[in-house]
Amino acid sequence: MGTNYYRALTTPLTPVILAGIALGYDAARLTLAAPTPSDAPIAYYMVANLTTGLTTKVVAYPSTTLSVMGLQPRTSYSFQVSAVSIDGSSSTSLISPTITTGALPVVVVAPAAAAVAITRASVGTARRTAFTTQPQITIQDSGGNTVTSSAAVVTATVSAGGTLVGTTTATASSGVATFTDLGVDGTIG
Repeated sequence: MGTNYYRALTTPLTPVILAGIALGYDAARLTLAAPTPSDAPIAYYMVANLTTGLTTKVVAYPSTTLSVMGLQPRTSYSFQVSAVSIDGSSSTSLISPTITTGALPVVVVAPAAAAVAITRASVGTARRTAFTTQPQITIQDSGGNTVTSSAAVVTATVSAGGTLVGTTTATASSGVATFTDLGVDGTIG
């Protein structure tokens, strides 16, 4: 003679939402109390988004942490959860605390350099020596604003009648390049 085993075929107990937090700007995490053991294990949870009216299937068992993705930035959400096993669905949980997602990350695009301007002219020249006041060049965008993110290398040239002495390049810092020992040599006139 064999032994017969029977299951009570009970549905899972109602989930209890302990906490809810935003995960950045497009997701939330719900933490549930540990479920009370029943005849059949929980197969998945159904998460009802009360803000949008959508319900999402979340496979998380035996974990008690549920992640809800695809949310909108800076929006308040409330959720309800039910547990599903082979024997059926639980009652729906109480409404979660309100969870507000964060702001969308801001991406700053540096303006493109469009021009260079001499913002301090060289002064005090003598043959084969550095200017007493070194030239300063500013990298500007199309609106004439200093491109403070620029670290461009500026090269000085002379148009005619002379040659440059000293260091002929300067690297911009915060969009401004200042020469340090630039001078000129050549014939006057």
